[in-house]
Amino acid sequence: MTERRPISTLLGDISTGVQDLVHQEIELAKAELRDSGRNAGIGGALFIGAGAIVVFALLFLSLGAWWGLGLLVGNGWSGLILGVFWLIVAGLAVLVGVKRFKKVKGAPKTVESVRGIVSTITPNRSER
Repeated sequence: MTERRPISTLLGDISTGVQDLVHQEIELAKAELRDSGRNAGIGGALFIGAGAIVVFALLFLSLGAWWGLGLLVGNGWSGLILGVFWLIVAGLAVLVGVKRFKKVKGAPKTVESVRGIVSTITPNRSER
């Protein structure tokens, strides 16, 4: 025959179990979000880098190159050539940034685990 335990002991065990479960879920969320956050940060930094490339490079580097190319093909053509070049550079940076953002997955394991806990704790409404 099984040993009978007082209700206070059972409630204490439940409380401890719930606390342990919550701590484990928090650790799982931290682990999953760490990788997603890093990818989001790198993707965002690449977008910012693309913007900085467009602003500063077009302003300073293009003026000198425009003048130099203008001596060979004329100022109009040299401006067009440089504009297309810097747009390609910025477009490549955006593509790499989008690729990094697509790697952001969030915390799917944590969400699945929490849904399982909620469905276990919450009584099924159809059984009422």
